[in-house]
Amino acid sequence: HSFPTRRSSDLTTGGNSRSQTYGLKANSIKTKDKFIVSLNSGIFNSKTNGSETANNWFVNLKEEFFMTEKLYLYDILGVTSDKYAGFNYRYSAQGGFGYRLLKTDKDELKSELGIDFTSEKRIGVENKDFLSGRYYMSYVHNYNKTNILSASADYLYDFNESENWRSNGELSFSAKLKD
Repeated sequence: HSFPTRRSSDLTTGGNSRSQTYGLKANSIKTKDKFIVSLNSGIFNSKTNGSETANNWFVNLKEEFFMTEKLYLYDILGVTSDKYAGFNYRYSAQGGFGYRLLKTDKDELKSELGIDFTSEKRIGVENKDFLSGRYYMSYVHNYNKTNILSASADYLYDFNESENWRSNGELSFSAKLKD
């Protein structure tokens, strides 16, 4: 089974300043037997008064192998670019264990614990490689086949520099607009 989704956004504002922001995300999931493979990508750009204020993109490939109905192994390979965050490229490789806490016809709750290796190609300063611990949770509610609510959160703790940590959260609602 394959489940492609695409999300786009465009926001233009006026007033004291003129801003334009756009984003595009795409996701494709393929399932077969005990394997789930997903490919996620996105791009985001923002300008204020004609000057660029944000420009980033990402591509992630995730594989899950279910050893039991609830317990699985996962790996994620990713690349990100965000010059306003100070790096041209951030490469990451993650792996660990996942546990499906809840699975019904409409709901799924999963948790993951693992390790992350990241290599940043930074702008104007020395490149940096670091090892982190990763904790992740996700929840998906299917209202029906075409309307889906999802939420996820990542927390990554840098083992070398304890004051460095990263987190990411996403809340989204997907709806089919027309047949």
